[in-house]
Amino acid sequence: MATTNGSTAIRDKILASLARYRALRIGKFPCAFWRLSARPGLTAVAALSWVFRKASIPWDWLLRVSVVLILKRYGITEGVLAFDESDRARSKSTKRIYKVYKQKHKGSGGYVNGQTIVLLLLVTSSITVPVGFFFYMPDPALKQWDKEDKRLKKSGIAKKDRPIKPERDSAYPTKTEIALGLLKEFKVAHSLIKIKGVLA
Repeated sequence: MATTNGSTAIRDKILASLARYRALRIGKFPCAFWRLSARPGLTAVAALSWVFRKASIPWDWLLRVSVVLILKRYGITEGVLAFDESDRARSKSTKRIYKVYKQKHKGSGGYVNGQTIVLLLLVTSSITVPVGFFFYMPDPALKQWDKEDKRLKKSGIAKKDRPIKPERDSAYPTKTEIALGLLKEFKVAHSLIKIKGVLA
């Protein structure tokens, strides 16, 4: 099958990313890690954390590259896409973890800070593999508005006298918007895979 310009560009980016990753893994990554871990007062864990946050590793492409290699290894050419989401409780006080927000804890009935991950899975006759993910977080401004609006409504304040609902910040997409974005990314990155259906 002829390769389209889009898939050729994706292939070139993947190969370039692999080359950069190999260079980091073989050369820069260990050197940077050992230089940092040798500093007085800096533990190996802290040094490794610094490397992961500061090194120019192409994180956005690592999953795509891995999926491409898996699909090729198992000879997968078709499948069904399925969405799933997972709430990951972290702690009551942490605020530094990416896209962490206050969630209802199902086990205790209380509240905890946690993350919500929206997953896109490719289900085939031989394996099921994650092919995309995105962290969901409610828009803080909308969440605060909703809380205040309910309070004012309960107090008998008329709708016309209550604050207007703010526009959603694009940095906090809805789960539906996330799902559509993941589908578009999959289509671009894996255009030769035949999709037989989408489950949500």
